[in-house]
Amino acid sequence: MAAVGRSARAVAVVQLASIVAVLLSSPPAAAASCPQLESIVRSSVQAALQREIALAAGLIRIFFHDCFPQARTLIIYTSIYYLDSLAPAPESLVNELPGPGSSSVRQLINLFGSRGMGDAADLVALSGGHTVGRSQCGFVRPQDDSFSRKMAANCSADPNRKQDLDVITPVTFDNGYYMALTRSQGVFTSDMALIRDQATAPIVRRFAQDKAAFFAQFTKSMIKLSKVPRPGGNVGEIRRNCFRSNRPRLVDAAATFASEQEEGFAAFA
Repeated sequence: MAAVGRSARAVAVVQLASIVAVLLSSPPAAAASCPQLESIVRSSVQAALQREIALAAGLIRIFFHDCFPQARTLIIYTSIYYLDSLAPAPESLVNELPGPGSSSVRQLINLFGSRGMGDAADLVALSGGHTVGRSQCGFVRPQDDSFSRKMAANCSADPNRKQDLDVITPVTFDNGYYMALTRSQGVFTSDMALIRDQATAPIVRRFAQDKAAFFAQFTKSMIKLSKVPRPGGNVGEIRRNCFRSNRPRLVDAAATFASEQEEGFAAFA
């Protein structure tokens, strides 16, 4: 059984590395300027995930948290497509990041639609990023069934513990998250909303039954996410150092903003 688990994880690492490589190399300009980009990224991400699988959650989460508020980005993938932002996104846009709380599926679809992702499949597929990672206990859904009561009991026993977002295969990038939803084992209120709403429930069930369908839609939706329009158009810079702006006066402001957001974002890593 252990060998099977290691094999499944290895396949998932390769799959996620492939998705990241596609995301990074999808812009024609990137392919033209660096034909080897996809293979370079694929091998680098795969090696990193083999060393520490927990990085998978961070990669997915930072991509979403950077692109959804229209590019606050401080990392390399934005250098390739949009260039790096010269300043953080306005706080009003950052505050529009969907949380794990009580938003309805229709509200979430409308919010995603405002970013050019109005298809319910985009919402369901990108929610599948929860197939890896953990959450602080304060964000788990209220008690309304045996599973949520069990989560609450575990959190009461140890308030500092973190809850796996995918309770079936928590460290493997696969479709276990969707299988859990079909068993009413979603961690967040927004997770359970997907299986309880008639617009998204069929998609959840399809992904639960067909991992390849989830992978295909996840890749498609992540590429759409990478193309969310930016305020002011496609302006920025190609950084000499991915972690800081080429303009020194912007470094302190960007670093301060990133620090302020880190605690909240970490809850979903």
